[in-house]
Amino acid sequence: MSFKAKKFIGGLLAATLAVSSATVVAVAFTPATIVEAASTISVTKAAGWFESAYVQWSPVSGASQYKVYVKGSSGSYTQLDDPLIRSYGTYWRADAVGLAAGTYTMKVDALNSSGSVIASVEKSGLSVSAYDRSGAAFSSKSTYKTASGAYNDNGTLKSGAVVIYITPETAKTVKCDVVSNAKGATTTYTGFQNIITGLQKGYDTRAFDFRIVGCIDASNMDSFGSSAEGLQVKGKAAYSQMNMTIEGIGEDACIKNFGILIRNAGNIEIRNFGIMLCMDDALSLDTSNCNIWVHNMDCFYGATGGDADQAKGDGTMDVKSGSTFVTFSYNHFWDNGKSSLCGMKSESSDSFITYHHNWFDHSDSRHPRIRTMSVHIYNNYFDSCAKYGVGMTMGGSAFVEQNYFLDTTKPMMISGQGTDAKGDGTFSGENGGVIKAYNNKFTFSKLDSSKLSYINQNSSSTSFDAVEVSSRTASVGSSYKAVKGGTTYNNFDTSWDLAAKKIDSVDNVPSVVTANAGRMNGGDFPANRNSYSILNDASSYAVDSSFKNAMSSYKSPVVKIGGSVSGSSTNVVVTEKATEATTAAQATTKTTTTTKNTTTTTTTVAQNNNTSSSSTASSKSWNFSDTQFRSRGQIVKAYTVDGLRFHSTSDKPMEVKAESVTVNGTAYDYTLATGGAGVAQYRSVSFETSGASTIKVTARSTGSDTRTIVIADVKGNKLGSIDFGSSASTGSADINFTGTVFLYSAGSNINIYKVQLDTKSTSSSSSSSSSSSSSSSSSSSSSSSSSTVAAGAVAMGTYKLNSSTVTSKTATYANMQFNVRSVDSTGVKLRSDNTITFTVDRACTMTAVVSGKGITVGGTTTGTGTVKVSLTKGTYTIKGSTSGSNSTISQLTFAS
Repeated sequence: MSFKAKKFIGGLLAATLAVSSATVVAVAFTPATIVEAASTISVTKAAGWFESAYVQWSPVSGASQYKVYVKGSSGSYTQLDDPLIRSYGTYWRADAVGLAAGTYTMKVDALNSSGSVIASVEKSGLSVSAYDRSGAAFSSKSTYKTASGAYNDNGTLKSGAVVIYITPETAKTVKCDVVSNAKGATTTYTGFQNIITGLQKGYDTRAFDFRIVGCIDASNMDSFGSSAEGLQVKGKAAYSQMNMTIEGIGEDACIKNFGILIRNAGNIEIRNFGIMLCMDDALSLDTSNCNIWVHNMDCFYGATGGDADQAKGDGTMDVKSGSTFVTFSYNHFWDNGKSSLCGMKSESSDSFITYHHNWFDHSDSRHPRIRTMSVHIYNNYFDSCAKYGVGMTMGGSAFVEQNYFLDTTKPMMISGQGTDAKGDGTFSGENGGVIKAYNNKFTFSKLDSSKLSYINQNSSSTSFDAVEVSSRTASVGSSYKAVKGGTTYNNFDTSWDLAAKKIDSVDNVPSVVTANAGRMNGGDFPANRNSYSILNDASSYAVDSSFKNAMSSYKSPVVKIGGSVSGSSTNVVVTEKATEATTAAQATTKTTTTTKNTTTTTTTVAQNNNTSSSSTASSKSWNFSDTQFRSRGQIVKAYTVDGLRFHSTSDKPMEVKAESVTVNGTAYDYTLATGGAGVAQYRSVSFETSGASTIKVTARSTGSDTRTIVIADVKGNKLGSIDFGSSASTGSADINFTGTVFLYSAGSNINIYKVQLDTKSTSSSSSSSSSSSSSSSSSSSSSSSSSTVAAGAVAMGTYKLNSSTVTSKTATYANMQFNVRSVDSTGVKLRSDNTITFTVDRACTMTAVVSGKGITVGGTTTGTGTVKVSLTKGTYTIKGSTSGSNSTISQLTFAS
């Protein structure tokens, strides 16, 4: 029987036998029985899992692109982000994540090169269950009361969360604007590690969800914050609230040849990916962390260390140095040498840690090895652990209950006593601690039961492995002491909230754990555990060279990321969310689709007010009376229809409702009611612009006063506005902007009937390209390097500097950083102690329109009027020329 089949059967057994002291969490996930609509799409698999659902289908002949949607038992479809759609060669797959428990339907559309849907299928009845949020990380006595990271405790994304997709292709190049000072200024960080490093300053309080798609090798990374571990997640100070999730998508997400170090961090969730051949530890919670939840991970061998006990790596999941309120749950430890160190020698106060429903699968030792800490260990499956199970030293206390020990000859050990004292200090020479044990089960299958070495207080009241109690709430008396050190059990489990919400019967532990531990559906590696003898040898702790070689040669099965059939992988990398995960991209990205091969790519963009003499016009409109909008009703979450993205929350919804008006001879039957004042994150709509454009809006104020529709970028920088009275009318505003544009009411409710975008886009021969990269495969062969702008550099073009574009004294605009004396409608004001800092990636001429006093650029001082300064490639600072009078700059032009 295959390993996958065992997991499936285990799920069925768990569903039948599971018991709980609180709410029962479903554990079996079976493909739904579904009626398909008439379609040429053949769905090969569809199911729900923990707070996610997925669908797999065979390629459709003639399809150029796939779009996938998800909806609950009621409501409308939400489009999935493009990176959630992947090709595996013989099949396609899409995963919807961030779903609350319930029943869902997923829909797949196949589109041809013209953008028309040629096939479609729906899969309904997909049952999604909640993750088991239990243990110390969720204790009512913990610092933040939760460790759901970027998610709410119901499984949906937090309002305003930022989602960043990390793929092998984007780990170095992904960009995100992070708030970088107390005044709200932002800095653009590039790369997985660099973005996380930017968050260390602590000024950006949004939730961040990093989604790993495919296998990220160390060679794919931009940098490492930790030379020992790899990726470093670090807070500004001890126990800083990070609101961060790092998660894998699907069954095959992993990181390889590095691990993760977490320091000074609070409220972090790590879930659903594998770690192979890590540098030192797979995951190290090192120094002053709290509310950390590590679950559904697959942990494999690490790099071989220099010591004899480091043949399989130095460590797997370690927690130490003042880290507290941590939960490790539903993780799969694959033949690890040292599974989890829990505490150093330096902790001066209790640290509360929980291990539950982990599968210690032929792992050798440290399940965990405890020093100083207070640890709850329940419902774990100790499956042929060759050296020992739980180890206790240095005055720690552990409550070990209802765990299932199979072929584990030394299930519990305390340093210097009991089983450890019988040998040569086989476990540790350190001082001991005390283990409280309740209702654990010891069984043997491949080994003789006579090999069991377990001594309780009934056999020896002084030299025992554990103190057995008759009820889980019983206290351990002070007469039971560690032989070495003389410490007693601290009875932490009777005095603080364990948050153990779901405790399964010990007999059901193997079926529950094997069905649900590790990555979704058991992960993609190894495909068959029976291929590796070490996983079936109950006594050996040698390294399985074939197993390790398979890790070394492992390659991601993903052929392509993104729904486009041909061309390069989609590079949608940053998505700012209003409510949940299954939505299209916005923020600092601009998605462009070529009509030739439907290759979807992303370029990071900068504002550019230059226009080209060679151009073509295009128009796009969204009429809320059209069928695709009119049935939407109240909008309480983000979704995208035909390129128009709605941003709403349950607290600040919008609504499409019936209302009949006629404007300039055109009848409208439905309207979008904004519901009140908005910002980019809610009560707004957004779409993409590319250069000089006219935005036309047909709307009315719902009151007697004149109300304003604001046109802004994602940071709220005002690009234009349109005023409306109580009678419906059509107004327009001209803008010159490339990127995501947001429309929202500046105050009270406005009813919008239609939005239209008329674009005059520059041709590829124009020298005024505003993109900061040229990742699109549709670029004309006539494009030269001079039209490609490096990340962070100012694009060639003209920039108006006034309060409409530079919205504060310390602002970032068009990749220029402003720290000026003041700004008004006439321009920005500088004196000698003020600056405008920017980078140019080529030799060019900067032309400035200056009044008042002159300016200084790179050591060159100019007069007033229209002045020109020659620049070479590099970073420059503009200052005012005097300390007592203003220099006013109203316009800057960069031309190569």
